[in-house]
Amino acid sequence: MKDKKILAILFLGLLSFKPANFSDDFKIKTETFLKKYEKDYSNSNETLPANGYQRTLDETKHSWIKKETLKSKKSFINLYDQVAYQRLYFAFYEYPNEETAKAAWNRLATCFPLMCDSVITRKYIKVLQTIPAVYIFNNSEIITCHVSCEQEFENWKNIQEDIVKTFSDSLSKVIITGCGGPLEWKQF
Repeated sequence: MKDKKILAILFLGLLSFKPANFSDDFKIKTETFLKKYEKDYSNSNETLPANGYQRTLDETKHSWIKKETLKSKKSFINLYDQVAYQRLYFAFYEYPNEETAKAAWNRLATCFPLMCDSVITRKYIKVLQTIPAVYIFNNSEIITCHVSCEQEFENWKNIQEDIVKTFSDSLSKVIITGCGGPLEWKQF
């Protein structure tokens, strides 16, 4: 009798157990990543000035989205010799399945911001009207980060590498853009 009670308790415990799903994993990874920057950046309610840089993905059928702008606590002298605070414009998109994510990727690739240029996979494009950015395309996620041209400080390369290291894998498609180009495909 005692064994049956133990089995019943274990069975009920298993019924109430809910494993984390992919969405929870991506959300946790996103929050953990953003927390790394709390020491040097604060949250800002500013949005990306050139809405076209994220608009294409905003209009796709994502199941979850998080946008966050981080503003540096330390000021820099920008390219125009002005005191500025670097702003990192992050967007994290999750899609219900690989097919929907690929459709979002295809939409972006055929109308790449800002001039709605088509970008061919793995093709290096020397000049393109872009701002510094990183785009990561996974099976069901797209991660982007943009920074204004005048705020592309020496730490930008480290931030790009951190984003890529955190969110990409060997199957990811990664695009790195500079101010006015180039657009480079990276394999990590």
